[in-house]
Amino acid sequence: MSAPPPRPTSAGGSSAPSARAPPPLSRTASVPFTEPDRAVVAPAAAALHSLLATLTDMARITTHYGDASDAQLAETLASYAQQLADLDEYARDHLIDVWVPKAVVDAVDAGANPARVTQNYLESLAAENQFTNGKVVAAGRFRSALEDQLRAAFPDELAAIDQESGAVGTSDSGPAPPPAPGEESASVAANSGGKQNTNETH
Repeated sequence: MSAPPPRPTSAGGSSAPSARAPPPLSRTASVPFTEPDRAVVAPAAAALHSLLATLTDMARITTHYGDASDAQLAETLASYAQQLADLDEYARDHLIDVWVPKAVVDAVDAGANPARVTQNYLESLAAENQFTNGKVVAAGRFRSALEDQLRAAFPDELAAIDQESGAVGTSDSGPAPPPAPGEESASVAANSGGKQNTNETH
């Protein structure tokens, strides 16, 4: 995977609004996640939820360990091993190529909630979008105010510039349109006649 691009900064060196931004999501060459892929992944997601529930049961049993916990722990461990085997078999039979951001994979490895990582990323993206939009609007207002002030201070000069710009735009309007088929034939005939008369004179 390619390295994530640097975050944009303003002219003064300060970064965009400091919403708690996660690492940028780096892209891969995988195909997008489609609806058929969701149908394939749904059983695996259900199996993962069951696996997490089994792990929770194991944690509860070991935390409150008692005389009857041996049989419960052995049964839970056997169920856990079987769920892992079923999940591995399902993965071997249903391999699909999907796009998973590296930041989400890292969050799962670190025990974080991948949905929360995605939400943080979208919130950061929205904040940066609003920040950039505000800069564009401010630049447009400054341009309009500057133009008004220049026209008030130098009316004759700007009028001459506008007149020259209009003249240049008219002269650079593009090449002349091609002649109609009848006009083109008449022009070719006239040129041929002129050449013939010249040859006869010589």
